[in-house]
Amino acid sequence: MNSRKRIVLDEAAIQLFRSKEQQPIAIPQSIREEYRLNEQEQTLIEIKPQPSHRRNTDSVDLLTPEKQYTDANGTVFSWGHILERRVNQFVIWDFCLTHLLSRYLSRGLRFRDLQRVVFAEIEAGVECTSREPVMAVGLIGGWAIYPGTAVGAITQVVHFASESEARDWTAQILIDKVLPKAIVQARKYVNSQGH
Repeated sequence: MNSRKRIVLDEAAIQLFRSKEQQPIAIPQSIREEYRLNEQEQTLIEIKPQPSHRRNTDSVDLLTPEKQYTDANGTVFSWGHILERRVNQFVIWDFCLTHLLSRYLSRGLRFRDLQRVVFAEIEAGVECTSREPVMAVGLIGGWAIYPGTAVGAITQVVHFASESEARDWTAQILIDKVLPKAIVQARKYVNSQGH
């Protein structure tokens, strides 16, 4: 896709994001591949099973990409998509850089590598970041950006009272100015890796 088409596509997507217009989003192949690789790693690690009364399989299931993409909606961009969901008083936006993830996987790198590079750049570019996702529970008004989830390179948690303001800030600052720099750094990193 040439840069002019990409700019037009992303400008339209930003307007959809701002207006809360969402579209259904299916789980991308790159995320399926990463999850498959994670499952293979888990079979290689011997894990002592917990007694059945101590297992909490519901919380583990909620973290799987399949669960996160069940009835998923969001906004599609040239670089991937923003997966949007609502949990209690929060709006959660997972920024899924699916094209870059495919590139990372093809070079023998993993999703955690992409997350590390992207979050470091975001952290350097804005003040509303935290490495402590537990802080979201105490978030009253405002928003914060965290290292990503099982599907997102980064995750933005927004208190519902600040949603409109957060959408404007996210469109103007994060998507338009900071995220492109993070993508450039992530591309440089993957290109610097042999294979």
